Amino acid sequence: MVKLTTIYQSNTASAAQQPPAGGLVCVFLGATSGIGASTAEKLASLLGPATFYIAGRSQSRFASQKAKLERLNRDLKVVFFEGEMSLLADVDAFSKIITGAEKKVDYLCMSAGMLPLGGARYTKENLELCLALSYYARTRLTANLLPLLHHASPAPRVLGPDVGLERNWTPHDAMNQSVTLTSLALDHLSESAGGKIVFIHSFPGLVKTDIFNRVTAVEGTGIFARLRLAVMRLFVRVLMVVKGMSPEECAERQVYYLTSDVYTARLGQGVVRVDDKSEVFAEEGPGGVLGRYREEGWPARVWEFTIGVFERVTGGV
Repeated sequence: MVKLTTIYQSNTASAAQQPPAGGLVCVFLGATSGIGASTAEKLASLLGPATFYIAGRSQSRFASQKAKLERLNRDLKVVFFEGEMSLLADVDAFSKIITGAEKKVDYLCMSAGMLPLGGARYTKENLELCLALSYYARTRLTANLLPLLHHASPAPRVLGPDVGLERNWTPHDAMNQSVTLTSLALDHLSESAGGKIVFIHSFPGLVKTDIFNRVTAVEGTGIFARLRLAVMRLFVRVLMVVKGMSPEECAERQVYYLTSDVYTARLGQGVVRVDDKSEVFAEEGPGGVLGRYREEGWPARVWEFTIGVFERVTGGV
């Protein structure tokens, strides 16, 4: 386990470094609450001049958070995009604002997502909502910003703190598929970037956020399913109190992934997978699941599938 004292020291040292000309450009998907919001606040307090691009559903609700970020860093410029990030059309619109204004992106931090509980939901683009947020939106934004990540930044980072499910949908399947698709897609993007971008796929563990409070049953769910969901929510709340990590500690660890020289040294080595103790997972060999998938060419096949979904949703754009 990487000790918090080590992380504090590293983050403090990063704060003392001179910012690059024009400051860092940081893009956030999912920074209006939970882990993403805490990470944005911690990063704002450490950086000098910087620009934050943040997407969310309501500019008015974000106003107080924007004011807090600007208090933490008087040299911070916050650009907020109001949109529904489960929709690829809105992800593309968000991307165009960034690509139209910037020549580089230094950090891309994506924590948008939801727990696949209470039943399957679908977006207006006919994508399962959990996968739309935790996989398709993140992957689309990464692909859109890849040229800016590839340009000018000395050590660009893509951080994501963790085939469609039209049939046989279960919460377990949704979570497993999202994590596996993300790992394989990042493998493909890392290879496409020629090893010049550090991709970090992190598992934050159990964090004390309000994510379970926002879980509701879909319309038409039976009484027993609703009761089961209520019991599960209560159990997880107790578990969070007993074993959960604070959002502040989680934010320290996420910022450590973005700024530490430990990960700069891994440029050219592909995707870094990190557990909730900030330890890098040992790369799986041929006997492991991911190792077997790589041997069978699944990163390229997953990307081909993903592009097919993008083309179906966007009409080939």
